[in-house]
Amino acid sequence: MNEQNNFALIPKPSSAVEKAAPGAKRILSEMVKDTLVLRPGNKPVLSVLIADYEPPLKQCGEWIEFFSGVLGQQYDLKFIPFEDANELLRLCHNDHFKFDLIVMYLDLVRGKGNLREHFNSQEIQKIESLAAKQSDQSFGAACNMLMFVFLLAKIKIQYRKPIVTFSGGPWTDEWVVKEIRQSGIEFFCVPFQLDEMRTVITRALDDST
Repeated sequence: MNEQNNFALIPKPSSAVEKAAPGAKRILSEMVKDTLVLRPGNKPVLSVLIADYEPPLKQCGEWIEFFSGVLGQQYDLKFIPFEDANELLRLCHNDHFKFDLIVMYLDLVRGKGNLREHFNSQEIQKIESLAAKQSDQSFGAACNMLMFVFLLAKIKIQYRKPIVTFSGGPWTDEWVVKEIRQSGIEFFCVPFQLDEMRTVITRALDDST
């Protein structure tokens, strides 16, 4: 990990309540509802924090279906949605449940809340210095993207859980991808191969146990 990503995670109080509601489409709704139930069986339960920005599990329904195809044969999947970086942090700090994996389509993560509160003045100075060097994004947009990446790096360091991200938008800019991967976070550019995603996630889960 490079120097600018080596930040200490600031503890936050545990106040998140797990959301559990099916999506809008009937067929997908039944599938999602099934994944949210801890059911007995031989397969281990895998709790997945997944990015969403509409009523629980509505917008990320297709990604839930996708990850069910990737991991459903190996695990009983339980999806817990989050809207933004601050809610993700609250879920991570919640002592009432454990999570095993974070997955997010980065274009679904809203910039809600003040991310600066999670960094000290020296860290902000490093972020702004990096952002000022990016010509393909506005200074403000680059700062927000870097702060979110570095928050993910903090989460990975503290909780030692795999984080898998993917995007087909501005997050695919070379400098952003470099920062994500240097933080030890998996990144896929859409479109990608299903087998490649399965291999990477399985290896990351094995390494975290």
